[in-house]
Amino acid sequence: MRRIASTLVAIALCISGTTLAAEAASSYPILAIPRTAGADALLKYELTPRERVLFKEIDAKTTALPSDATSAQFRTVAAQVGRRFGLTPEQSYAFFVRATFSEFEH
Repeated sequence: MRRIASTLVAIALCISGTTLAAEAASSYPILAIPRTAGADALLKYELTPRERVLFKEIDAKTTALPSDATSAQFRTVAAQVGRRFGLTPEQSYAFFVRATFSEFEH
């Protein structure tokens, strides 16, 4: 019985993770650009108004980090801000990296 219950919990978590990923991709389309699309896709991409708000918030917080900040500190800040916008830590950091590249290469 416990094995069945733990299996059902694992399945539910997988489904909810897939749902969260789909919701994030629809709310933040930059996350839906496949990695295989290469840099050109990000160079051509224009952030949506919602993405721009999230990017500005993460950017403002990371700008306040010390000049010798580590990548872990950037990840932490992105995760903290992204959480308020409904993103997982991984989605938050992926969003920030992609949005930074897209914005500063225009």
